[in-house]
Amino acid sequence: MKKGELQRAKIIDIAIGQIAEKGIAATSFQKIADTLGISQSGVFHYFKNKTELFLGVLESILERRTELINQLITPTDDSIGRIRKHCQASLTWLIDKPSEAKIILYLYQQSSTNSVVLPFGEKVILNGRNRLEDLIVEGQAEGSISPKVDAKLWGRLLHEFLTGSLMQTICLYENCLLPKEVQEFDIRLNELLDCLKA
Repeated sequence: MKKGELQRAKIIDIAIGQIAEKGIAATSFQKIADTLGISQSGVFHYFKNKTELFLGVLESILERRTELINQLITPTDDSIGRIRKHCQASLTWLIDKPSEAKIILYLYQQSSTNSVVLPFGEKVILNGRNRLEDLIVEGQAEGSISPKVDAKLWGRLLHEFLTGSLMQTICLYENCLLPKEVQEFDIRLNELLDCLKA
């Protein structure tokens, strides 16, 4: 990683903590600069404003999350296994990186009020649905998922299940109910995946 890329990545990592804790409006370029031991203009060199910073943070988070999902899915997994690992990797990511997960939820909220962020939020939602839909279509081609399954509908349903589960888990993250929620996630996921089988 080049020096400029490394500095940008450091800014993003510090911003993740600030945005997750206080939101983008309360995020301080000066505090980011102070933490890194650079001038505020050093932060502005990479991000002209808070919206650019927020979008940079989101891109970084989504790249990391996608990398985690892709690492868990293996070529020998059947289609149901790929869908299961996709969903379980999302939950694992949330548990390991709660600040990043909070920022994705913050993205959904910001998409409803910020016209600059809205296209990014729409892209995230559509990409998530499309990825699950593609996995279902692959499963139908393999014969492990029923051809009667409406891939578009089930891609959306699984995505909404996953998003809702992630929201609930974030709410319970520091609560003693988290282990129970994770177990129930797996049970609900398996019930949904059983409906897809050929």
